Amino acid sequence: MVKQCIVIGGGPAGTAAALSAVGAGAGSVLLVERDALGGTCTNRGCIPTKFFLSKSSRLYEKGAPSVVSAAEWGKVVAHKNALVQGLSRSIAARCQAKGVEIAKGSARFINSHEIEVIDSAGGRVVHEGERIIIATGSRPAELPGAPSDGNAIITSDEALYLNPLPRSLAIIGSGAVGAEFAFIFTRLGVAVTIIEAAPRLFPAEDADVDAIFRKTYARMGVTVHTGSSVVGIETRAGGSGVTVLLDSGTAVEADKALVGIGRILETGSLDCEAGGIDLDPRGGIKVGDDLRTSQPHVFAAGDVTGKMLLAHAASYMGEYAGRKANGGSFPPVPYHSIPWATFTSPEVAAVGLSLERAEHSGVACTAGSVPLMDNVKARIDRTTDGFVKVVLEKGTGRIIGGTIVGPHASDLIHIIALAIHQRMTLSDTRGFCFAHPSIAESIGDLLSLM
Repeated sequence: MVKQCIVIGGGPAGTAAALSAVGAGAGSVLLVERDALGGTCTNRGCIPTKFFLSKSSRLYEKGAPSVVSAAEWGKVVAHKNALVQGLSRSIAARCQAKGVEIAKGSARFINSHEIEVIDSAGGRVVHEGERIIIATGSRPAELPGAPSDGNAIITSDEALYLNPLPRSLAIIGSGAVGAEFAFIFTRLGVAVTIIEAAPRLFPAEDADVDAIFRKTYARMGVTVHTGSSVVGIETRAGGSGVTVLLDSGTAVEADKALVGIGRILETGSLDCEAGGIDLDPRGGIKVGDDLRTSQPHVFAAGDVTGKMLLAHAASYMGEYAGRKANGGSFPPVPYHSIPWATFTSPEVAAVGLSLERAEHSGVACTAGSVPLMDNVKARIDRTTDGFVKVVLEKGTGRIIGGTIVGPHASDLIHIIALAIHQRMTLSDTRGFCFAHPSIAESIGDLLSLM
């Protein structure tokens, strides 16, 4: 039987696509997933890392004098496993309740309308679809010449199952992945060293984030090497430790090395060539603004497009693709106003263009910033590390970007995101009154000063 819609990948983009396809009227929807439903976000990303951040913070507040014991940490890992497994089962149940058929296995294209699904036992089934949505996501990138061995050299995937904990850990990469794991493991008593090839921490964020976290890491006892590229990793006998070699000549000794340098787009096993689907230079699926690929009946959504590697962006893209592919309508993906956040302490959240990115893109702009030290609520709570920054387009005064570092930044950034989404200018914000005392007041104070 020909399926009206086949979705490849059961992460945030794929499950949203399958459910919205049903909502748009598709009578037969097949969702193909080789692993647990929920994808990286539920099983190996957003959910387990935020769970560990919460648990490690509580353990840290208790004042653990050394590395948390295997017995105590084992309970936390088991709790995490139960949480993600339960969430994955809930996603599967929701899909099935809506009439989505689920096929377990890896998919590859035979032609633009047919895929072959290969299960874990090697069984093969061919499915034909009128429309196909690719949502295969991404996986952790590895260092050239020093691939993960699952023991001494690990990625974020393996880091979620470490027990016993290492005494020391070298984290390569200081972005969201590296920073969150630095907080998790430092709080658990592990001696952490961060290695970043760029000259500053959080190289993809506003330049002022670096100074905040240099102070934060110094207080935490985290060692930082910036402007230092890794030229090799030597593994000691039996995987008992690593030596991370830097181009500066420094050698960092640690029990393990965690590589957090980005993501690889998952298209390698799809055989896109057989489906006539074009890839971009990064190996992602080429799509237009409507998420159509080079085959008009084939769409792609989420990380695999390389557009915006965020679970919430993937969900939106999946819903858009599911509806668009099946004759429905949905507002275009608002890449310009989708915020992102790193759940460190302080949190880092941003949306739109930073001053640096705007200038690099040739956008004439100006920016204003206020420190959290000027905010009375932050002073009361003694959480004054951070700032609020807003970027405006010159001439129009339109709000085009913003960064917040501080408590609840992941929530507060939505104020700026909404302003960007609604194409608000600075003058449009006049007359809005913020609650006092609140951290949000810093946004209002800044806008009144610009």
